[in-house]
Amino acid sequence: MILLTLSLITILAICGAVAAADESSGNTTNGSEVDISSEDVQEQGTTDPTEQPNAQSEANPDPPLDITKGSWDIAGLDSNFPVTQGPNQTVIQFRIRNPDLVNTAHDVTATFAWTSANIYIDLAPGETAIKNLGDIAPGQTKDVFYLVEITRTSLAHFTSRDYQVTIAGSDTPTYTPGGSIYVEKLLSQNRNDITGIMVSPPNPTVGSTFTVTVTSTTGSPNYPELALSLVLYDPAMVMPLVS
Repeated sequence: MILLTLSLITILAICGAVAAADESSGNTTNGSEVDISSEDVQEQGTTDPTEQPNAQSEANPDPPLDITKGSWDIAGLDSNFPVTQGPNQTVIQFRIRNPDLVNTAHDVTATFAWTSANIYIDLAPGETAIKNLGDIAPGQTKDVFYLVEITRTSLAHFTSRDYQVTIAGSDTPTYTPGGSIYVEKLLSQNRNDITGIMVSPPNPTVGSTFTVTVTSTTGSPNYPELALSLVLYDPAMVMPLVS
């Protein structure tokens, strides 16, 4: 049997109290590019064509942002035992890059909002809708994560909920990428296994960063997509930085 090995390497920061998190299961990641349409970029103002351009504005134009979706919107619950077995969380991730070579994007925030209703899909306890990312320097990238929890009931199977994340800095355009979390039935497979979880450093302190490496195997090399998502952590205590 051919074994395919997957590794998830995640850097996190402890923002409250030290907590041990099991990162051993999940359904997310694909890194597909988000299509930001012209409607998604909101105007920040209009300019009178008769006015002379401001020299300072030309020297320091508003830096744009590149937004990439780093998660997969298909989540799931166990098909046979949704109440007691398998994961019931997934993560929404967006990667925000400042492609400007000169200008810094200042005071960047990401604000999460549901745009449809579903009583079985919501942000996980302790998760916050507004993330303050601070300044993004020229060429720098920052990730933002939202932990989503699915109610453990078979009624959640084959349901979905739409979401939108508003991303903007004090001197950037506004972007509103989004998606729809869809709950599939998960089929348990003995060939899927977690072979290792490593935390470095092993005893992080409040305010520090640490790396979690999860290694897994599966029996087929032909899956079109494979995913290990960051789940089962307390978002009130731990803030993912990079995955």
